[in-house]
Amino acid sequence: MSEKSASFKKGKGNVEHNNREEKIERDNIDKERSKNNITLVNIPIKDFYEQTFGQAVKDYNEKQTREDRKIGSYYDKISADSKKNLFYEIVIQIGDMHDTNCADNPEKEIALLEEYAKEFEIRNPTLKVFNAIIHMDEETPHLHLDYVPVAKNLTRGMSVQNSQTKALEQNINIVAAKKNFINEEKLKGKKSNPLIDKFFLEQERTHISKLMEKHLIKQKDKEEFKRGDLTVAQYKVAAK
Repeated sequence: MSEKSASFKKGKGNVEHNNREEKIERDNIDKERSKNNITLVNIPIKDFYEQTFGQAVKDYNEKQTREDRKIGSYYDKISADSKKNLFYEIVIQIGDMHDTNCADNPEKEIALLEEYAKEFEIRNPTLKVFNAIIHMDEETPHLHLDYVPVAKNLTRGMSVQNSQTKALEQNINIVAAKKNFINEEKLKGKKSNPLIDKFFLEQERTHISKLMEKHLIKQKDKEEFKRGDLTVAQYKVAAK
């Protein structure tokens, strides 16, 4: 059984590119094979925002006495905020063009990516997926998974908001891990947890490693996963 690499990184978040709706010609895409791309989730983002935040917007507006404080479109509000992201993206690939080429229809790797996407919200119930697609029209199959962080039961502003930090802080898996590692006293007075995003990334990378074992794919160079500031040893301590 050959060893294969695992790539997990933050994507640029170009849904038009992911769904092959952009007009730009790209040399690395074989349009003849685009029909083989596997769409797992496809909800137009504006529809997703209305479904997810519409009631919270209505409830918030009903409490306002001034028209200028009311929110029209939450999608437009987040779009106009330079400090906010409409959504986040992660890209996962198993193997490379030499050992896992799309032309060879690598079934185990494709099944792994499908399973990862389908179980993502089970591990991360506060991160809601609105678009997920496996590209089969490039060299190696890879998954683009796009999600919106949804934090609930907030006391300031809308009760439901797009907030990566707050959504991760409400993720029971992340909370359980960080409690064993982070000195909470040092975090008092800070608006966000400087390590919580690292715990999320480490959780997902660890899960990919487990999926590779499940699908009988030997992973090479586990230590070369890009882990940011949180080392493997640190995460193991945190996850106990």
